Amino acid sequence: MLGLSLPVSKPNKPHRKLTGAAFDAVNDGIEIYYISKRLGHAVIQVTLSTYSHLLDAQRNAQAEKAMTALAKIGSQKVHNFAEADKNQQN
Repeated sequence: MLGLSLPVSKPNKPHRKLTGAAFDAVNDGIEIYYISKRLGHAVIQVTLSTYSHLLDAQRNAQAEKAMTALAKIGSQKVHNFAEADKNQQN
């Protein structure tokens, strides 16, 4: 076990606590499949549609870190995913 203590989805627990725990788990890099199961979602698509914006933000943050690291070693042929996403949204 990864030491993650997500509350199990139960009708008597406030949805807000589950959402907060899921946000934290996504931000901590926990796999979405595991989060989905712990939240009690019947299919992973529910979790993905609810938290996909967090996954996008996480991917963009990782892309920025990678760009910074690669710039330090002088790599000039690097695809900037975060910049590409910004351009696609406009």
